[in-house]
Amino acid sequence: MSTTFALLRPSPGTRRAVVSPPRSLIRAFPVSRSPARMVVLKSFVAMGFVLVLVLASAIVAHAQNPNAEGGTNTALNTSGLEHHIQLKIRRGEVPCRGVNLGSWLVAEHWMSWSSPLWEGVPKDVSVQGEFATMKFLGQERGDAAFERHWATWITEDDFAKVASASFNTVRIPVGFWIRYDDPAASHREAYYPKGSLRYVDQAIQWGEKYNLAVLLSPHTHQGSQNGFQHSAPYDVGRAGWSASAANVQNSVELAAFLAARYSSSPAFLGLGLMNEPSSTTDPLVVRDYYQRAYAAVRSAVANGTASAAAVKNDCVLTVSPMLHSQDLNELANFMVDAPGTVTPVYYNVWQEAHSYYLEKLGVGSEVLDAAKIFRANRVDASHDKPLFVGEWSMQTATPLSSTERFREFGGVQLESYASARAGWAFWSWHHSDEAIMRTGWSLRRLLKDGDLKL
Repeated sequence: MSTTFALLRPSPGTRRAVVSPPRSLIRAFPVSRSPARMVVLKSFVAMGFVLVLVLASAIVAHAQNPNAEGGTNTALNTSGLEHHIQLKIRRGEVPCRGVNLGSWLVAEHWMSWSSPLWEGVPKDVSVQGEFATMKFLGQERGDAAFERHWATWITEDDFAKVASASFNTVRIPVGFWIRYDDPAASHREAYYPKGSLRYVDQAIQWGEKYNLAVLLSPHTHQGSQNGFQHSAPYDVGRAGWSASAANVQNSVELAAFLAARYSSSPAFLGLGLMNEPSSTTDPLVVRDYYQRAYAAVRSAVANGTASAAAVKNDCVLTVSPMLHSQDLNELANFMVDAPGTVTPVYYNVWQEAHSYYLEKLGVGSEVLDAAKIFRANRVDASHDKPLFVGEWSMQTATPLSSTERFREFGGVQLESYASARAGWAFWSWHHSDEAIMRTGWSLRRLLKDGDLKL
């Protein structure tokens, strides 16, 4: 399936939030047409000529009004789209059953410690995230190290295996610097790796090939939205995003850039507008950003498809509450149209939540009860936006007492999240620990061992 973005091909070649139901979440770790060719027939019969004219007229008419049949105001290239799972998810016909591709395009040492990326990088540097790692390595050496990591941590084979395991979505963390890989970018950010954008391009094409919806999640925002290492802060522990209008504008432009670049792909589901805002980040600035980004995205279309006035980008956008609370009521009545609104202003907005059990809740019934409480208090509760559990895992602070308990814990969570209207995405597909031990962070190891079954 062809798309309107220019594919940039790759060269050959302890974090997560914690649920303590019914209390708040805490952090347990320190925590990138062509024009149709006209075939000129040197000889043809009159009937054939008429047929060619009829077909050409139909193609032109469809190009001018691609939504005439469906009546949907969308920037998507509808050729073949009706068969891709992404559209069904976007319409709310099926929920996401997904997995995060963590530590790929936003690297996290605690997850990918076996990657060649970290060779020669001191531990006290690598645990601070990509900014500190690139600053230590330098641009040339760092670009080469990240290239090796991107090319090996997640490959096409992983997409094929995700699809064959009956999942329908991948959620991909990306960094704010990704848009500076675009040749049209006016500048680029120092101390961040170059080249991850072409891997997102490739991921989108793999999503098309394997019928997987792709949800992009900007995990890093300029200035850092939470100070954690997975946001690649200038200084770990310092969240300066909301203190600068330039930072906020940068995030708005990032959302619009990604939405426009992939608007024509049948695999592109949408964006998570901000991952886990926390620390000193101002909630009011976050809300204002969500609204500004929403407006920018809805007008963001691929170059050459149509004017913003003629078509709207209707991709899914997720909004997240502040990390320390994960209170789904925090954003109640926010970005929701008033009853009786004739022309909707807000649509395809999802509420995102993350669910982890990394506090010491015991080794048996306590952690299972906690998972059930999450369902009762959060999933089953009435929400004005579809709920998307964007991250969850089977990791616990204390290993569960037996394989049976471990598997029961996974089953209880699956049952709990099954009623989330927008679905869920497991964190994560791949973890270095999987080679040496059972881990609740690696979905592919859990599937291989039979510890989690859909």
